[in-house]
Amino acid sequence: AAIDAGALSSEKLVGLYLKRIEAYDAKGPKINAVLYLNKNALAEARALDEERKTKGRRSPLHGIPVVIKDLIDVAGYPTTAGFKPFGAPVPPRDAAVTARLKAAGAIVLAKVNTVNWFGKGGFDELHPIGATLNPYNVAHSPGGSSNGTGASIAAWFATVGIGTDTGGSVQIPASYNSLVGMVATQSLVSRAGNLPRR
Repeated sequence: AAIDAGALSSEKLVGLYLKRIEAYDAKGPKINAVLYLNKNALAEARALDEERKTKGRRSPLHGIPVVIKDLIDVAGYPTTAGFKPFGAPVPPRDAAVTARLKAAGAIVLAKVNTVNWFGKGGFDELHPIGATLNPYNVAHSPGGSSNGTGASIAAWFATVGIGTDTGGSVQIPASYNSLVGMVATQSLVSRAGNLPRR
């Protein structure tokens, strides 16, 4: 509504989120939720602001920053699955959900942390960056495998966060980070480009 009213731009919104990430993720309390930042996010936001002016908005997500869990492919950014031996393969194309978000005009601001997916689970010595912390209390758990998404939204690193439903991994981080989480009906949202890949 603020963007539609001209009181805010997508570029300014992205800039504000980037400042919060800089202040609270790697510094300050070191939430440790962000794996990879989109270095082109400000340029994408400027282009989407211009598109909004000339053509109108594509959808309510037009120019809105989104963070995406590390199990979901974003073209050009590594998918590590929280497991060092997996490496950091860079997918050539977006997962289906990522492609739909981008088509709606959303800005993928960052890939965010998940637990060690193929090892012993959690944040052991095989995890690339270690544990995500709960923004409300760093001594408390941020939840299950979508912990990076939950912590990122609780810390105001983006407007929307995408996780995956792997046996409570969306609901628990939402609950532990004082958020509302929504789970799609199974089989109605494509899992193409999500780990484990099928």
